[in-house]
Amino acid sequence: MEGTVKVRFTILKNGQVSNITVTGAKIFHGSARKAVKKAFPMNVKNIPISLPYTVNIPLQYQIR
Repeated sequence: MEGTVKVRFTILKNGQVSNITVTGAKIFHGSARKAVKKAFPMNVKNIPISLPYTVNIPLQYQIR
């Protein structure tokens, strides 16, 4: 299976993630959420953006 989903989430001041939403092919929603959650918490010291910060990214699932 291949497809693309759009993921939106907010990085909080403490480096945690919240408000994860996924749109697109429903078959990929669970793994997209899991991928975002696995990337957090993150170290937010000395980052060049102001928090909280909302991120919008496409995730593409592709067979290689």
